[in-house]
Amino acid sequence: MSCIALTSCIILLVQVFQLNNKLCPKFVWRTAFSFHVIAVIYNVIIIVINLTLIWAVLKSKRILLLCSVIITDVWLAQMFLLLIVLLCIYSLEVSFVTWILSMIFGLLAIGILIYLSMVVFGYWIETKVIKGQTLSVTINNA
Repeated sequence: MSCIALTSCIILLVQVFQLNNKLCPKFVWRTAFSFHVIAVIYNVIIIVINLTLIWAVLKSKRILLLCSVIITDVWLAQMFLLLIVLLCIYSLEVSFVTWILSMIFGLLAIGILIYLSMVVFGYWIETKVIKGQTLSVTINNA
């Protein structure tokens, strides 16, 4: 996820530097510029959260693992709602095949992120069990 956020951040920074207010009206230019700057800031925050997650896994910091899962899940919910809103807004301006492909790839990406979030949550539960008690394993030979 950090790689995606970093790539998106670089692409958005390049687009911000290439925006030219001579080619479009001032309102459109300001809207595009502000959207790109906010997206860059948002991606930097996601990168920091992912780096914190990696550090929490290495140091077995349970509270940071849980915070990372919660923040990632809020981000996923926001992304899902944004996907639906944008598909509803632009559904008449794009072909039906493009709309279906966008929906499929968007839901696929959200599904992968949900899976990764559940893996981290499972790791958090595992560290909670291990820290709280020692597991005893008995093998019965039949």
